[in-house]
Amino acid sequence: MQPINPFYLEPDEHYWAKRKGAPDADLQVVYISTVFGSDPDFLTTAVLSSNQHHSLQDFVYVAKIERSVLQEDLASAVT
Repeated sequence: MQPINPFYLEPDEHYWAKRKGAPDADLQVVYISTVFGSDPDFLTTAVLSSNQHHSLQDFVYVAKIERSVLQEDLASAVT
């Protein structure tokens, strides 16, 4: 599977990603944040369950998580 170029990441979306420089790291869900602005130069990567924001270049993005999948998971967690 080819990684997603950070240039093509969509703001306010979730992705499966792996931290660069950590070959044994697990995939994790990240959020492309606009907390510092929506211009591509200000986008950051937020790791779920953390209040830290990282550079887009700190991760390898494997796949976008579609909103319908997230909504189904949230609905099943509530019921």
